[in-house]
Amino acid sequence: MESGHALAIVGLIVLGACSGDEPSAPAPAPSQRTSTLPPGWVAGGSSSTAYVLGLDRGNVHGGKAAGYIASVSSSPSGFASLTQSIRADAYRGRRVRWSAWVRPTKIGGGGAGLWMRVDGPGVFEGFDNMSDRPILGTSDWRQVSVVLDVPMDAIGISCGVLLAGPGDIVADDFRLDIVGPETPPTSQSSSATPSGVDSAVTTARYARLPTTGVNLDFEGLTNVALSAETIGWLKSTAIPFATVSPGGDETDLEPLEQMIGNASLVGMGEATHGTREFFLMKHRVFEFLVHQMGFTQFAIEATWPEANDVNTYVLTGRGYSAALLSRMYFWTWNTEEVFDLVRWMHDWNLTAPPEERVQFLGFDMQYPGAAMDTVQGFIARVDPGNSAFQRQRYACLGPYRNHGATAGQTDYATLPSATRAACAAGLKEVSALFTTNAAAYQAAASPALFANAQHSARVVEQWEDMTGAGSSGVLLRDRYMAENIQWLRDQAPGEKMMLWAHNYHVSNVAGAMGSYLRSAYGDGYVNVGFAFGMGSFNAIGGTGTDRTLQAFQAGLKPAGSIESAFAATSEARLLFDARLIPGGGAPAAPLAGPIPMRSIGAIYTPGDEAAYFAAQLFPDDFDLLIYLATTTPSTLLPFIP
Repeated sequence: MESGHALAIVGLIVLGACSGDEPSAPAPAPSQRTSTLPPGWVAGGSSSTAYVLGLDRGNVHGGKAAGYIASVSSSPSGFASLTQSIRADAYRGRRVRWSAWVRPTKIGGGGAGLWMRVDGPGVFEGFDNMSDRPILGTSDWRQVSVVLDVPMDAIGISCGVLLAGPGDIVADDFRLDIVGPETPPTSQSSSATPSGVDSAVTTARYARLPTTGVNLDFEGLTNVALSAETIGWLKSTAIPFATVSPGGDETDLEPLEQMIGNASLVGMGEATHGTREFFLMKHRVFEFLVHQMGFTQFAIEATWPEANDVNTYVLTGRGYSAALLSRMYFWTWNTEEVFDLVRWMHDWNLTAPPEERVQFLGFDMQYPGAAMDTVQGFIARVDPGNSAFQRQRYACLGPYRNHGATAGQTDYATLPSATRAACAAGLKEVSALFTTNAAAYQAAASPALFANAQHSARVVEQWEDMTGAGSSGVLLRDRYMAENIQWLRDQAPGEKMMLWAHNYHVSNVAGAMGSYLRSAYGDGYVNVGFAFGMGSFNAIGGTGTDRTLQAFQAGLKPAGSIESAFAATSEARLLFDARLIPGGGAPAAPLAGPIPMRSIGAIYTPGDEAAYFAAQLFPDDFDLLIYLATTTPSTLLPFIP
């Protein structure tokens, strides 16, 4: 599922010298730390397990909070960073200084440092991470800085603080200032270097970001409240609807038909993975799409082969068991609400004409086991001479196949790069069998079984590539989910499909699944984001070692957020076409953003609710929005092995 989403940080670290004797320093104040960050700050780096980072409310230079990064062992791998990213609009043609007050404790290895990178069209135009002058050892608060020139064609600036080794660093009171020519640059790059990222993608990612730093002192949200005119326009434009409960009269959803129009692919999001009302509403919308608009396919953010087992039950009634949803591995879908949708689909198919029967599909790739088994069984049947060849090349994934989306991926990602490269090459050799022997394989089985096995081999490759990419694998996952959706649609051309996933995935944010679907299908893809005012939801969370699946409460509606705007209308349920904003004049303009909107995935840390808001653009990110004033947790079912 989701954690955070941000610009990838590429090539940040060149290791420095080891630490010498530690200078004496006053003992830091008792730490009061949480693992979340306010909007504007993003956690990143090359290792998600070797470091912890977040807010420190006990050790501060100014105000009530600072940011920290700390290693979890004496020999951590990789590095971790806290990052801000802004558009370069106000700094083009200028020299800028990124500075902060830092308090290091027992830092060794590659050390710590501030870092800054200037992103241009397809290139990194400037970079400094203090690797030639790392922060090492222990000291009291001191100020450090990096200075770079920003060319006229710069797109954005990313900057922050990092740690690459054992120790602990607290940083506070960051500043990004324009300086004069008397301040020499500290750049470690003498010329622009290729970024490997298309300039259009870079531009799109920075487009939703502010032009100045946000929360540089870690103090929290500072958004300006929306005006009465803006609230009035929203209230007059958004459409109330009667209920989220499926199975009844659908008259109140009729405006949705015009909003969707001729689109044959509809992405339905969710602001959390554990909200009952979101799930009920998506069930209700799918019934409407089936009844009124001829939709026949439903696809969910779940691993593709395992979802096919649910589809067997939906289509034939065979394969039902109490473990039906448990076998998709995710607690998020093992709920009464999802099961009720599955049962409705099965019951609909009992009487629907063949052309109106519905299917339950998946498009994720987070568990490779079933796909590996499908390939192995197919090769053993149609090409037994290559069966041992296939098994040998898949053996490298054997220990990780279904050990959990987190544990399996983390363990595989820590293997040496040469080991992972050899594994990836072997997987490609198996996939090549399907290309080389396509005609023979189809003749020995059937075109449908061949397509299923060939795509299974592709899903295995996707898992390896996504997992081997480490922290940047989140971007690959979205690309591959979009690829799998396109494959599903190619198997049944002309059918209409509704998608079920997190808000981020269905959005048009550059790099998100929805952005690939919009590129492929244009207006044929319409996405719907979900928002809520206050209520509870299920997530894995807590503090310290107490990380369990439980219900949490949320009710923060920051001034200037989309939630605050909807709440100010005093409506309980609203359907809003965000594509009307550009024509709404001055009252509607503030809703275009960047505007904060709540985004909670499968994991949640209480105590810093403000950290779970992301800047959105409308209608760039979402075509439609569904708002619910109050919510409750999804109804969890027991997991059955």
